[in-house]
Amino acid sequence: MTEERAAATEMGRDLLLDDAALQAKYAKLRKNLLRLYAHRHFARAVDWCGDKIENLLLGKRLHAQIVAPVFITGYFRSGTTMLERALASHSAFAHFTYRSLGFPRAAYTSRLLTELASPMQQTWLLAHQPNMVVDNSWPFEGEPLWRYCRRNPWSPGDSDVLGADYSDPRFERILKRVINKYLQLRGARRFLSKNPPDILRVGYLARIFPDARFIHIVRHPLRMLRSQLDMESIFARIFSDMPRRDLNAAFSNTFLPPGRKFLRTARHAQLQALSASQPALAAAMNIVDVEAAWQAAVAGSQLQDRVHLIRYEDTLSDFQGELRRIFAFVGLAGDEADAISEAQAKTLLQRNLTWSASALPRFDAAVRAELAALAEKYGYSLRPERQVEPEINP
Repeated sequence: MTEERAAATEMGRDLLLDDAALQAKYAKLRKNLLRLYAHRHFARAVDWCGDKIENLLLGKRLHAQIVAPVFITGYFRSGTTMLERALASHSAFAHFTYRSLGFPRAAYTSRLLTELASPMQQTWLLAHQPNMVVDNSWPFEGEPLWRYCRRNPWSPGDSDVLGADYSDPRFERILKRVINKYLQLRGARRFLSKNPPDILRVGYLARIFPDARFIHIVRHPLRMLRSQLDMESIFARIFSDMPRRDLNAAFSNTFLPPGRKFLRTARHAQLQALSASQPALAAAMNIVDVEAAWQAAVAGSQLQDRVHLIRYEDTLSDFQGELRRIFAFVGLAGDEADAISEAQAKTLLQRNLTWSASALPRFDAAVRAELAALAEKYGYSLRPERQVEPEINP
């Protein structure tokens, strides 16, 4: 049981629940996703029609210059959601929302439909953030929009890396129009986006938005790896009875069924084959490859002055101070930023401190060897600690 409890540290008590309890806890999440999946073709038709109508009505406003958008990058389970939630509360920022799952292009239409449909206003628990209650208006990744890009995680090809030399004019017009819709809808002047796959698109995004700013977060690789494996396990259990439904492709989500789809880098085929027998090692290799691709993009596009690098653990030790530094980096220092920094330090920090204080998760020598260079680069030790009974947040 000690090993199971250690594995459950990142995901609360969820890995210890029996299947019936797990299904009950995430009943709303499951119901909402299945409802949307069942009507996905209709939703995409509505999204197409709504997008066309909105484009006509908004006209030139959709071609306004997008000033200094902010992109939060980091590998899965590195703390990107925590940062997004804190920064998105600033009145200057607009952002994608959970409505993007079904209606990625039609921002106005999706808000109208979800406000008219009362069941869609219900809150629900996220499987990958078990202590966070969300609704359709909450910030969320805009990955469904990327299905309109010629190169995306579901298109043919062997790499998800998009550098400064990549071009897709049609998608770039779509992306800018949608961002302007959210800016108009919220009455905001800046755009904020958090999306883990964007870590492989930094060069491309920097070219599209020459004044963009990037907040890059890293975390102890063993904790990040443990959390990623836990997340995959939870999703697999919640949706274990639907092998014929491709939720992964339908919602542009890496960890929904029918199975893991790594961010594609040079070793993608090798990782896919290895993941069946050694999932931890395969995931560790992907972490290393993705971080290397990000570093290459920053160096190749000379983005050092446009990137603010932080460690998850350092953020927890001085959350208020780090938020203030981030707001200053993106040009939003001031009274509102200070108030948000103080408030978010109280509401978000408590949920994360217990996890970061627990003993390091244990992995075999091959995994540690794969992560050794990355850990050293960011000042992390992989030395096994004395295993203790971790405290688990309810």
